[in-house]
Amino acid sequence: MKGEKGKLPEKIEKNHFWHKKEEKFKLPCEYFHEKCTIYSQKKAIICSAYRCQLLNNFSSAKLSKKEASNIIINAKKMRKEISDSYRKITGKE
Repeated sequence: MKGEKGKLPEKIEKNHFWHKKEEKFKLPCEYFHEKCTIYSQKKAIICSAYRCQLLNNFSSAKLSKKEASNIIINAKKMRKEISDSYRKITGKE
């Protein structure tokens, strides 16, 4: 994000901060809803450059496609379980 401050979509600008002399922004990105929702807008450079640890492990052959897919499937199941529990407890989405 270096040098991009003041030129980005509002929600990214709002979540910008400095940590140990590095520019960062809080995750999860407010434009992420199952997928990036601002593909047609200007985004921070990190949006295109970011690679999660799972992708890094897959790219460097530390994980097979099947192993990576299983991690994603399990993460989605856990997310659904947490969301369902939250809804039951709070009555909110």
